[in-house]
Amino acid sequence: MVGVSPIRRDPKQPATLLCIDDRVIYLPIRKAYLESHGYAVLTAASGREGLQLLAEHLIAAVVLDYRMPEMNGGEVARVIRRTRPGLPIIMLSGFAGEIPSDVRSLVNVVVAKGEGAKALLEALETALPNAVLSPRVQAPTRGSIKQTRQQVQRTREAVAERRRRFSGGRR
Repeated sequence: MVGVSPIRRDPKQPATLLCIDDRVIYLPIRKAYLESHGYAVLTAASGREGLQLLAEHLIAAVVLDYRMPEMNGGEVARVIRRTRPGLPIIMLSGFAGEIPSDVRSLVNVVVAKGEGAKALLEALETALPNAVLSPRVQAPTRGSIKQTRQQVQRTREAVAERRRRFSGGRR
């Protein structure tokens, strides 16, 4: 496991994570989950795209898939270690047991995809113990629920009226 060095960023800004995974179907889900826990999240669908984002943005940690075409997670981790040696890297893999020891030595922790989102969140909390997070959205109140229901009802009524007008004009 690689040691973590402090990152220099605006201490009032939420920690920005970079998620790199060639399976683009997982990226929005992972992004939404991590953002719901207060992180700012950038996503990349390839190692090269991820390295480009890393060069352009101040990133607090990288969540990196191991199995990717063109440039696998081990190759991406090597480049990151050369350019940003203290940057925390959490490697994800559906086949965590297949990750070679030389690649494991480049990352802070390996999380098996089967362990679930909570394991990823715990790994990030360990890697970034002092991370500033965005405030979570408050739970809805009775008033906000009532207001939302009223808006939904008005929308339904407007749609029903338009349907009546549309179907009435065609006869």
